[in-house]
Amino acid sequence: MSDDLYVRAGDEDMLRCTIRTVAGAHVASLKGRGEIVWTRRDANGDLVPPGLYLVVIEYPAGTTVHKVLVR
Repeated sequence: MSDDLYVRAGDEDMLRCTIRTVAGAHVASLKGRGEIVWTRRDANGDLVPPGLYLVVIEYPAGTTVHKVLVR
């Protein structure tokens, strides 16, 4: 089982994903078509420490925010 976070949409749908700490600090930004994978790494490529993170996902149809616990 992988600890990576997968976000999927239609094959041609453009996705944007922003990872933030619960305090609002920027952790990472990702984008892609059809699928995005967050490997628990920050913008510098370092593994993030355990904690609660906010994952903001922008789909063609709108935006969602999810809480993700990293252990």
